[in-house]
Amino acid sequence: GAVEAADLAGYRLHRSGVAGFTPDTANLLVSPAEPDVSYLDEGVEVGTTYHYRLIAVDDQGNLSASTDEVRVTAELRNLPYHGAPHGVPGVIQAEDFDFGGEGIAYSDTTASNLGGSHRPDEAVDLEFTTDAGGGHQVAGVGGEWLEYTVNMEHAGGYVLALRISAAAEGGVLSFEIDGNAVSGGIGIPATGEGIWQTVTVPEVELPQGTRVLRLKIDSHATDGSEVLINWFSLTPVVRTGPTADAGMDRIVADEDFNGEEALTLDASGSFAGDSEITGYEWTKDGFVVGTGISPVVTLPLGQHTITLTVTDANGQQDTDDLTISVTAQGFVNGGFENGFTGWTTSGNLSTQSGSPYVITEGTRLVAFNNDERTPNGVLSQTFATVPG
Repeated sequence: GAVEAADLAGYRLHRSGVAGFTPDTANLLVSPAEPDVSYLDEGVEVGTTYHYRLIAVDDQGNLSASTDEVRVTAELRNLPYHGAPHGVPGVIQAEDFDFGGEGIAYSDTTASNLGGSHRPDEAVDLEFTTDAGGGHQVAGVGGEWLEYTVNMEHAGGYVLALRISAAAEGGVLSFEIDGNAVSGGIGIPATGEGIWQTVTVPEVELPQGTRVLRLKIDSHATDGSEVLINWFSLTPVVRTGPTADAGMDRIVADEDFNGEEALTLDASGSFAGDSEITGYEWTKDGFVVGTGISPVVTLPLGQHTITLTVTDANGQQDTDDLTISVTAQGFVNGGFENGFTGWTTSGNLSTQSGSPYVITEGTRLVAFNNDERTPNGVLSQTFATVPG
């Protein structure tokens, strides 16, 4: 008779501390049912390497061949306090540092939370703040640090503001992103005990994306007192970019009647914003035709749109379009007062140079011009009429 096909019933996940192991009952970790397609292994030690193999099981008890071996090393990582990274731009409360514990999300010189007002299971010293708005404050001494997972909306310059209080001077804070210094030492003034002040760093350069921001207390006040931190904020620097000016639209004539004309472009009307202009680029139909403030370009007869792009030292840009029409050379007074330059004859026409300039076809006069006649004068001929 016919044999009914078997259906997938579940899996067998095997784990070993040794590479190249053979799956068996001794190293079977779990047997999840078919709908369960993920498993969180919580029985691991940090720094230890584990090897995993997976086997499928059908509803008749048949086993598939095992998968290739997967090698995993367990490690601790920061987890955002609110479950998602802090958004930047924005304000970050100092007490909202990451989960992860000592040496991972923070480093504190004491083994317990001496303030005890918030997150009592963490060793960071947290207290109720005396600053306006309430909440909690971090009390830090030299050598301690805190980490915050952040999501930078865009790369660029940010104004860094710190809400701090210090009984005496001498405190220094600094910031790092993914282990790289971004602020340098920020001196903390003596605000007076219980008095709060916002300290501002004009600009720090930060990368885009999800990052780990570390706030370091490099040193505390000279009298040994702690530096108190309520919050800090990161706000994008508003920069004024350059303004491009390609000049006024132009109509130029083909002076030498060769079907094209060379001309000089002019970007001298462009001006800088917060930083100097470092580049001028002229393009036509997507192709670069010149660089610099006043390049010389050659354009054929017709109408052309030239785009000027200026770039400043901050990478900001601006564009301006210029329309240039190259036309064929016109004839003065509609004639050929200065000879036959630019004129073309065909067929049986003959020309006579000199005064007067004459064009004939056999014995028939086609055109003539006396260069001594008044410009824009009228040529006329008088003839008799025959009655009837």
